[in-house]
Amino acid sequence: MRKLAILSLVTLMLAFTSCVSVRYQIGQTSQEFFAMNKHHLGQFRMIKESQEWSVYRTNTDEPYYFYFHYGKLYQVDRGARASDIVIEHRY
Repeated sequence: MRKLAILSLVTLMLAFTSCVSVRYQIGQTSQEFFAMNKHHLGQFRMIKESQEWSVYRTNTDEPYYFYFHYGKLYQVDRGARASDIVIEHRY
């Protein structure tokens, strides 16, 4: 019975610690961003890189996009999606 209680406690602790949100501050460098979010390193995927811009996406059910301009965090959003239906008015 005691082993079951310990196992349940460990399972709950792992569940709560895995739900930590991503921490960020606009204007911080990419090195600061990834240092603050060490526990999320496997969740970020680079989707675009150029001389000016680097864009990362989280690999979760609700994706967030992190835009770095010249190495500094410029914008965070959930991405833009094109509409499924386009209505044209012809008069």
